[in-house]
Amino acid sequence: MRFTRSLRLVLLTALPLGCPGDDTSATSADSTSSSGGSEESNTVGETSTQGTDSADTSAGTTTTATMTTSETDSATTAVDSSSSGMGDSSSGMAESSSGGGSSTGGGSSTGGGSSTGGTTDGGSSGTTGGPQAAWGDCFPDDTVCADTEACIQGGVPGGSWCAQQDCVTADDCPVLPPGGTAGAACADLDGSGTADCYISCEAGETCPDGMICVAAQACAWPVAGWTCNPNYYAANDGCDCGCGIVDPDCVDGNIATCQYCDDAGSCSAAVGGGCPGVIDPNDTTQCDLSVLWTCDPTLYGDGTVCDCGCGTVDPDCADATAASCDACNDAGSCDENGVDCSLIAPDNNADCGAPPGWLCDPAFYGDSVCDCGCGVVDSDCADASVASCQFCNDPGSCSEGEPACPGAIDPDDNSTCDPLANWTCNPAYYGDGSCDCGCGVVDSDCASASVLECQYCNDVGACSTSCADIQDNANSVCNPVPGWTCNPSYYGADDGCDCGCGIVDPDCADATAASCQFCNDAGSCDNTGGGCPGVIDAADNGVCDPTTVWTCNIDYYGGNDGCDCGCGLIDPDCVLNDVNACDYCDDTGSCTNGASCPADIDPANIGTCAVAVPDAWTCNDAYYGAADGCDCGCGVLDPDCADATVASCQFCGDVGSCAAGMACPANINAADNAQCV
Repeated sequence: MRFTRSLRLVLLTALPLGCPGDDTSATSADSTSSSGGSEESNTVGETSTQGTDSADTSAGTTTTATMTTSETDSATTAVDSSSSGMGDSSSGMAESSSGGGSSTGGGSSTGGGSSTGGTTDGGSSGTTGGPQAAWGDCFPDDTVCADTEACIQGGVPGGSWCAQQDCVTADDCPVLPPGGTAGAACADLDGSGTADCYISCEAGETCPDGMICVAAQACAWPVAGWTCNPNYYAANDGCDCGCGIVDPDCVDGNIATCQYCDDAGSCSAAVGGGCPGVIDPNDTTQCDLSVLWTCDPTLYGDGTVCDCGCGTVDPDCADATAASCDACNDAGSCDENGVDCSLIAPDNNADCGAPPGWLCDPAFYGDSVCDCGCGVVDSDCADASVASCQFCNDPGSCSEGEPACPGAIDPDDNSTCDPLANWTCNPAYYGDGSCDCGCGVVDSDCASASVLECQYCNDVGACSTSCADIQDNANSVCNPVPGWTCNPSYYGADDGCDCGCGIVDPDCADATAASCQFCNDAGSCDNTGGGCPGVIDAADNGVCDPTTVWTCNIDYYGGNDGCDCGCGLIDPDCVLNDVNACDYCDDTGSCTNGASCPADIDPANIGTCAVAVPDAWTCNDAYYGAADGCDCGCGVLDPDCADATVASCQFCGDVGSCAAGMACPANINAADNAQCV
C-alpha cells in the first residue's frame, strides 16, 4: 500500500525505428544496458539527437528530451527531465522521432512510402507501405506501426498506441478499436508542429476494450505481462515486485531493492506487510509461495500426493480445487483435526471453506487475514486472542458497527464479543442473577428481551430511571425521550456528550458545541460525517446551525410551524426522528422534489432522503449517498463524491471495493473512481 506515490503524467512519443527507411546505425553504440533491461545507464543527455548525422537527417528528428536506449533494440524513449508531470511543459506530452519519415506536412519519408497531409481516407491508416496497425500496441515492438504513424508511449513506458500523424481534425484518424465511449482526437501533443491522433479519455470516457486511460488523457495499451497498476510500471516511483515482469525502476534483480511488494496485482498482495513478503529472492517478478506453506515443508511439491489446507496450493495438485486433493489432514492443515477433505474450500484447496457457525462473508474465512467476531475463530488467526485480529467489524460480525479492532471483541475468544463491551451499568450486575435493564446489552440473567423480565431499571449508567422507560421488546434500551432523535440508550447514559439529537444530552458539561464528543450519531441533525463540532449550533448543542446545510426556507427551521423533512437537517419542530412525524415533505429545497409525505424520506434520518442503491453497487449499501464521504471502487459512482476522479476519494478500502483493504488512491481508476485499473 502506498501513500506518497504520484503518477507521472508524461506522454512520450517515438517514431518506430523498425519501419522501412529507418536507420539504426546512429544508436548501435548505445544499444546495451547494465542489467535486467534497465535503461538508466544509457542516458545520453538532455539535448541529445538520434539519427541526425549528415547521412541520416531525413530519417530522424531532433528532440530536446532525455533519450534512453533499450537493451533489446534501438528504439528510444524520450523523457523530459525538466518537466513536472506531463513531459513538455507546454502541453503535457513529449514527442521524438527516430526514423520513419518526415513529420512535417505529411511529406515523403526515406524508404517509408509517402502520405499526403496525414489524412486517413475513410478511416484507413492512409499509408502506402509497411504495417497497417492503426492504434496498435507498439511496446516494445514499435515496428507494428505504419509508416505514417508514431509509436506514442503514454503515462508509463509500457502504455502505448500507434498514432496517425499529421492529422488536421479527429475525422482524419483511423476507425477506433471496439468498445468504450472514448472518441478520437487530434492535437499537437507536444508543440512540435506535428498533430497526432489519440483516443481521448480526458472527460472520464471509457477506453476501447483492453486499453487503459493514462494520465487521465489518452487511451493506451498496458504493458504485456505486467499484473500490477499499469501506472506503476517504469514510473520512476520505486521498485515494484511480484508484478509478472521486471519494473525498470528496479536497479537490479536483488530482492533488497524491492520497495513495493504488495501492490494490488502483485503475487504477494494477499500477504501484505510490505517487502519482501513472499517475493522469490531469485526472481523478483514472481513469488515463492512455499513460504506460505503451513504443513511439513517436505510435503510441498514432493511429487507424490496433493496435500491441501496448507496455506498455499501444492504444486502436486492438478488444480486449485478441492477435487484435486489427496490428503487434507496433515499437521498444519486448516483441516488438521478432520477425517476427510469435507472442510476444504471447493475453489481454493489451500484453505478451508467457512465452517458451520461462521457469520461473516464465507470468502473471509481462511483468506490470509484474521477476521474476528464471526462466530468461529478464523483459521487465519495466530490464536484466539483479540491481539490476533486484523478485522473486527465485518458485516455479520458481532462487533459490526463498532470501531476498528478490538471493537467489542472478547479478549480471550475472538470469535465472539465481550458482552460488557457495550454494557453501560456496573459490570458486576451483568450475569449476577438479577435481570438489569436499560444497560445497552440484554443481561444474561433476563430470560428474554421483554420488559416484563426486568427486575432493576434504575442502575447507575442505565438509560432509565424506572421500568416505564424501557422499550417493551428490547429491554436493553429505553423508549424515545421526547425531543431526543438519536438512540435512546445514548441519552444520559454517562457515555459521552451526544450532540445534534434534538435536546441537550445530560452527559454534556454544558449546552455549547465545545462540550460535544459525538456529533453525527444516527439521528443527529449533523449528517455531514465530519466529526465534532460539525454543523452543531455553537450555543445549543442539541440542534444544528441551519445556515450551514439547511436547504429549505430558513424560516421553517425550528419555526414552530410543523416538522419539515428532507431539508438537509432534522427540523427541531420534529418530535421524533420518524417519518411519521413529518408534516411537510414538499418544501422548495427538499430532497423529495415536491412529493407529499412520506415521499422518499430516509427513515434513519428524516432530514435527508433515502437513496436507491444501484444493483451494481458492490460495497455496503449504507455507504451509498449517505453523506458520509466519497467511497470508491464500489462499481458505481458514490453521490457523495465531488466528481468521478480519484482525487475525490475518501474511502477506497471498503469491503466490497475493488481496492478492499487499501488506502486511497490505491489502484482506483484516475478518471472513474467507481472502478479499479
